[in-house]
Parts: sequence; structure tokens; C-alpha cells
Amino acid sequence: MKLKISNFAKIKEADILVDGITVIAGQNNTGKSTIGKILFSLFNSITNIDERIEEQREREIEMVCRNFCRSFVNQVNGRFFGPRNITLISRKIARDIAEKFKETDNITKEQIFESIYESMAGGRNDKNLNNELDEHVEELISKIKTILNVSKYEITLEVLTRFFSNVFYEQINSLLIANSKAEIDLIIKDKLTKLVFEENRCVEYNTEISILHNAIFINSPFIIDKLASYTERDAIEQHLVNLLTVENKNDVMDGVIERLLAKERFSKILSALQSVVKGKIVVKKDDEYFLEEEGITKPIFLSNLSTGLKSFVLLKMLIEKGGIKEKDVLVLDEPEVHLHPEWQLIYAEIIIMLQKEFDLSIVITTHSSHFLDSINYFAKKYNISDKCNFYLAHNREQEITFEYVTNDLDKIYSEMVNPSILLDKLKYEIENEEDE
Repeated sequence: MKLKISNFAKIKEADILVDGITVIAGQNNTGKSTIGKILFSLFNSITNIDERIEEQREREIEMVCRNFCRSFVNQVNGRFFGPRNITLISRKIARDIAEKFKETDNITKEQIFESIYESMAGGRNDKNLNNELDEHVEELISKIKTILNVSKYEITLEVLTRFFSNVFYEQINSLLIANSKAEIDLIIKDKLTKLVFEENRCVEYNTEISILHNAIFINSPFIIDKLASYTERDAIEQHLVNLLTVENKNDVMDGVIERLLAKERFSKILSALQSVVKGKIVVKKDDEYFLEEEGITKPIFLSNLSTGLKSFVLLKMLIEKGGIKEKDVLVLDEPEVHLHPEWQLIYAEIIIMLQKEFDLSIVITTHSSHFLDSINYFAKKYNISDKCNFYLAHNREQEITFEYVTNDLDKIYSEMVNPSILLDKLKYEIENEEDE
């Protein structure tokens, strides 16, 4: 998979290979996180987009049908059916119309009337109901036709605009070049998906492939603190919370086979996690999450764990709840920030194991030479070095570009070493002043 970007926010251009593990290093304010956010937005806005559009279309038809049914009941004094049936009838009309529309991508006024009459009459041949409907149904048919006539392409452009605007706070187009087009090309198996933005709106979308996989963006372990809260969350946070808290309390069979297979395949990774997270995560009343550890009499609120431990708990919960699936995209934004060097090693090994076991596309941003080394050497240990790509982000005169440095990691190390040189220089100056 390859991601090409031009004139997006501060990024002038980027040509990033995402095939296994992609590590992007660089100083602050060099657009590293933007790459991950673009992948997150792209995958999660258009995954199963056609199906989601039709579901939304059906919901909106159901809503106008419900309003019509309420009005109809009031106008005919409930002679044909009672208010309790309004929801069921509205849903039946919407589903029937959606199915007919799906079959032909078109629908006639007569077909809509037929769906309304059959649903409301319940199979009865009721001439009085038919006559009443004739008088009141024209406006409803007009509203339904309006919903059906909005093209799938227009809806897709609006969905893409809303999703990217939410993630990037309506700063999509170049912040440096006025009136430029922001372009994103995603190439998967030589199939192109292209997005073009003008004035922070998506104006062009073309794809040669259906995107079926999820993208997960992890930029802070503190999301653990928000699992049971009702505070406002952005799109990235809300998506992650949904994955961490997903439960179907109505059907104990839901996803049970997939969950068991995932646990079996994740057994070695969970074992590595258990070396840090010594216990199990449980949820109790009021949706509060706890860590139960052996030897500790009371479970610990997840929000009371150390920040570093939260990083591992986050991965453990994603795995155990089936939030990570084969061939998904996983974006880790500076994951080493809150980790002790020893835990950086364990975290890096878990990332490598995840990629190898589930063929994930993983994008990592980092400032740490220690963490970079850990990724590099564990990739060699697990024989996936050929699936690792390294980039160095540059910010020159506010224009951000990305340099492919897989065969020359010294370019990254030299950038990371510079602060150490400056610190040594400061140390030398202070020690000399003290000697004088």
C-alpha cells in the first residue's frame, strides 16, 4: 500500500510506503501525526461506504414515514391503526422501499404507494384506507423521492468532507499555498483511490477498490480515563472508545467465534503483555473499568494506573475485545513517550509480533532512537525486516516533506543525536566555569 499526498495542511508532498511497519521520525511540527490521521480518516470514512449510505437512506425514509404516520393517525382519528404501531409500520415501509430501490437503483411513485399501502393495511383489502391514503400520501411520496434521488456520489463527498473536517478541524487544504488543491492517492494492489479537496471540502472521489479494513489511531494512553465518562470526544477518541467498550449485551453469541479465534492467535502476544499487565481487566456497574491483580484485595481503577501501564492495558483491551483484525491499519503516534526504556523494548516487540501474526499495516511516529532501534532489531529477530520502511520528516520554510531513509538510518540518528551534542556542550561549558 502506498500513500501519496500533496498540499495537505502543511505537507507539501509525501510518498509513503505502508507495507508492514512504517516508521516516521523527525522533529516536532514536521507533519508526522498528519500522515497517520490521513490514513485514519481515509479508511474509516469510506470503509463499507455504499452499505452505510443505504442504511442512512433507509433511516431517513423511516423518519419521514414515522412523521407521516403520526399525522395520518391524527387526521383519520386512528380508525385504521393505533399509535403503538407507528414505529413498526414506518420501519416496514422504509425497508420495503429501500429493498426495491436497491434492486433497480430507481423506484416509481406507484411502487412507493404500494409499499405504504401494504405496510399500513397489513394485508387487508381496505378500500376506506386506500381512499384516505390517496388524499394524504402525495407529500410523503415527494419526500421519499427526494431522499432516494440524492446520488450516492454526492453523499460520499459530504461524508468525506465531514469526516476529514472533524479530524483536521477544517484545516485540510494547504496552509501555505492559497487556492491550491489538496490531493490524496491511496494505492492498494495497483488499485487507486483518489480524493481531492478544495476550500476544505471534498470535491472529487474515485476508487478502483473497496476498502474493507479498519484503521485504529492511538495517540494517548489517557483515553483509558474516558471509557466511562461522557465528556466530548473527537473522532479519533470516539472511534477508539467504541473499540475498547464494544459489547453486545443482547446476544451472547455475537462475535463469539471470531473472539475465540483472535484470542488463540494472540496467545503469545497476550503472554508478553501479561509480563507488564499482571491481571485482568473487568468492567463493573456504571461501566467503570478496573484491573484485578493477584495479591491485591481491591481492583484498581484504570484511571489510577501509571501512564506507562495504561499504554499496555490499551493494547490488551483492543486484543481481547477483537478490536484489532487481520490486515487492519494501526497508527501509533509516539507510543514510547510514557514508557521506561525497558518497557519500550517490550512494547516494540509486541508491535512486531502483531504485524507478523495479523499482517497489519502499522505506522509509527517516534522521537526516540532507543525505540527506533528496538523496532529495527526486533524486526530482524522475527524476520520481517523486509516489511519495515523508515522515513525522516523535514520542515523547511514551513513546507513539510518526507525522505525515504530505510537504507540510511544514520540520517535519523544524526537528527536525534544533535540534542545530546548540545547537552554535552552545555555540560562542558558549565564544568569549565566551575573550574575557573
